[in-house]
Amino acid sequence: MGRYRRNWVASRTWTYLGDNQLTGEIPSELGSLTNLTHLRLDGNQLSGEIPSELGRLMKLEVLYLSGNLLTGCVPDIWRDVADNDFSELGLSFCDPGDPLVIRYDANGNGMVDRSEVIREINDYLFGEGDQTISRSDVIKLINLYLFG
Repeated sequence: MGRYRRNWVASRTWTYLGDNQLTGEIPSELGSLTNLTHLRLDGNQLSGEIPSELGRLMKLEVLYLSGNLLTGCVPDIWRDVADNDFSELGLSFCDPGDPLVIRYDANGNGMVDRSEVIREINDYLFGEGDQTISRSDVIKLINLYLFG
């Protein structure tokens, strides 16, 4: 059976740009394609770190990045991507970050949602809500609210 491979294909949910001798860094704008389920950038000459904006691609089922000159770490959100080539990539997963920021990061941008933080603080101070937050977490939330 002959080997047939398209060098580029794109749709609303998948993008294949493997084996195209692409150079430079991975564009951070790819992070705005939040409905992607398949992304293949393998077999190019891409370099630099994986942009943090790509961590917004939370629906990925297939992700291939090997065969490039990438550095840094793989966004932790991709840890459960079913079909991947992470073992060939040779990069570790990024530290997932502060659990409080993750918990109150409604936009997926690494920033807390201030309205959620205020609600949680009010619930704690006035004895409402499920009280699942500790006093030290409330202090951290106040700092996150004030200083970002």
